[in-house]
Amino acid sequence: VIVLTKSDLCDDLDLKLIEVESVAFGVDVLVTSSMEEDGYTQVLPYLKEGKTVAFIGSSGVGKSTQAALWEKYAGAQIINGDKILLSLPQPPEGEITAYGSPIAGTSGIYRNISAPVGAIFVISRGDESEILPISAKDSLFALYSQSVKSDWDAAYNTALLDILREITINVPIFKLKCAIGRSAMDRVLESI
Repeated sequence: VIVLTKSDLCDDLDLKLIEVESVAFGVDVLVTSSMEEDGYTQVLPYLKEGKTVAFIGSSGVGKSTQAALWEKYAGAQIINGDKILLSLPQPPEGEITAYGSPIAGTSGIYRNISAPVGAIFVISRGDESEILPISAKDSLFALYSQSVKSDWDAAYNTALLDILREITINVPIFKLKCAIGRSAMDRVLESI
């Protein structure tokens, strides 16, 4: 999915939409504006109850904080407060699945459970909490930077990149800028 945000600031939205659709064959293109009360409702079909919303980001960016906020204020069951494991679609479900891992970060949350992945949010700190689109290249880079890589096995790294490309094709990925506090969680909840 491609999400075009800030549509309220675009004078030639129809032309921009045609340009994007001409190079994004078979990819859903959504147009949103946070200035509209329902600006993120188009993202709803990609975020479903019973699916995992994964937060990834560098150390200290707020993954464990987000996990704690979601557990406390939204009643979410947290699979892991830091690092999850992802698997490619397996028949019959055919969905990317997240699994808990023993690496818990500062949250101390790690559970031996799994759930299908509905979306991935790449977290960064910001003055305001907002959800932004992310390019396919940046999605792949973000996933790769959070993956276990091999310094000596090029074939392993090539296979890893193939797996991560498959994830970027099958799971919506967004940037989530987080202000300190609950507002980032509230922004994601508004969108689902």
